[in-house]
Amino acid sequence: NLRKGAYPSYLGDWYPDFLDADNYLQPFVECPQGSAEAGCESGGAQTQGSFYYSSKVNDLIAQQRQTADPAARAEILAEIQTELAADVPYIPLWQSKDYLFVQNSVQGVVLNPSQYLSFAVLEVNTADDE
Repeated sequence: NLRKGAYPSYLGDWYPDFLDADNYLQPFVECPQGSAEAGCESGGAQTQGSFYYSSKVNDLIAQQRQTADPAARAEILAEIQTELAADVPYIPLWQSKDYLFVQNSVQGVVLNPSQYLSFAVLEVNTADDE
């Protein structure tokens, strides 16, 4: 539908849609197709650009997604964190200021620290169109 022009606007990149550890792991490091030698050939790690492949991390991601017990899931997530700290598929770079660009007629724009933008509070002042 995007190619057909069905949406007046869209977000063309990843952002966290809910605050869960899996939301920050699976899209970036899961790789269902690849190898240690070739790297990620298909999956989140490939589309997000790290090309990271680890069969162990893939297995751990699947395990934590199927675990309902919060304590057991926390242990699995800690193991994933240990693996990623050793493998270093990403080097995080932080900047101290966030930017959000909108037209002057859009009011109520607030970007919270998790990068969540609430569309429900946005308003358009059509009287001030320039």
